[in-house]
Amino acid sequence: MIEVFVTKDVLPEGLKLSDIGTSYLTYSFSNIDNPFFVKKGGTIVQLTYLYEEDGEKKSTSRIITSPCDGVIDRSHLFSFSRGIRKSAGLDAGGLFYRILSEKEYIDSINSSFTIYEDEITGEKRINLDYVNGDLKEYPLEGYKSFISFNLYSGTPTLNIRFYKFFCKPRKKDILYLLFDDKTVLSYTINAVVKSSGDWVEVSFKLSQEDLDIISSKNFVKIRLDSQKEIGVTEFNNRVSRLTDHIGYELFKKYVNTFILALEECGFKWPEKVQIISQGQVIVGSDPCYVYLMVDTANGFHKIGISNHPEYREGTLQSEKPTIELVCSKQYPSRLIASAIESALHTAFGKKRLRGEWFDLSEKDVNDIKLTLK
Repeated sequence: MIEVFVTKDVLPEGLKLSDIGTSYLTYSFSNIDNPFFVKKGGTIVQLTYLYEEDGEKKSTSRIITSPCDGVIDRSHLFSFSRGIRKSAGLDAGGLFYRILSEKEYIDSINSSFTIYEDEITGEKRINLDYVNGDLKEYPLEGYKSFISFNLYSGTPTLNIRFYKFFCKPRKKDILYLLFDDKTVLSYTINAVVKSSGDWVEVSFKLSQEDLDIISSKNFVKIRLDSQKEIGVTEFNNRVSRLTDHIGYELFKKYVNTFILALEECGFKWPEKVQIISQGQVIVGSDPCYVYLMVDTANGFHKIGISNHPEYREGTLQSEKPTIELVCSKQYPSRLIASAIESALHTAFGKKRLRGEWFDLSEKDVNDIKLTLK
């Protein structure tokens, strides 16, 4: 991370530090949004100093460019009051802006969740932050879709919130989630749409397979096909002019936060129900594996479950090629595999980094190998 402070080195020529904070100094960043990504040599900010000389108005300015590829963070330069962003004054010697690498920025962003019990039913519920993606196809800026996940009445749900003066979801409309490998999840609106203020929200039940796809693939956009609206509405997963890679990683990090919340709630996916020809109902499940993977770049390990660990390894490798499968063991059902996974997570809980990632010692790894032998 690079931090830039307000010194005479970053000011326009002839401007003194004592002039900082006066109405004669203005600063204009190259992008409206904060944060934003800039390539090496790209413009970060232009500083302009207005003054009078011999009764004539003059100005001097300096353009500051980035010494490397990175994310520019300047959130501390603004304050918010009643939803209005106000520019904060520059102080001599104070922090001006930061330049973060993609990894530093992704690591700095965390979503929060709360778990509470319904006072009537006693059921555990999850409240998770909303995340948003900019709407790129529409000519007006500022229209966004907001996404969140929840645990309601014992069922994981996907919730999409739309700005209702632009988009009005109705029953029988179809919502599509598109991923970069052309995988598509579709949901039909069959429930009453919730409405709050300027927003409308729809919710869909999530299956285990859906959540596996959402957490492992690169989410690109949402599309709503309406029978009564003209055309379709598409919402891209773009976050404040950041790169696609950052957008993908932030969304997957957000989804994994929800998966962690489900674990902390003690939520278990129900066993599959199969009906045989004689009409008997058998509760069963496909075989499921507990696996151990390693990121050879940093030595961190992932303890997880999957019906197809080799496929899971492949999806993770597409995000980060340094991830490798160490070992795995098959169990007759996901219920049993989940119990073993939970036991391992508990055993190494003090070494958890985030989600299913742990900072394990060589002995820890050997112990897990023996467990999964």
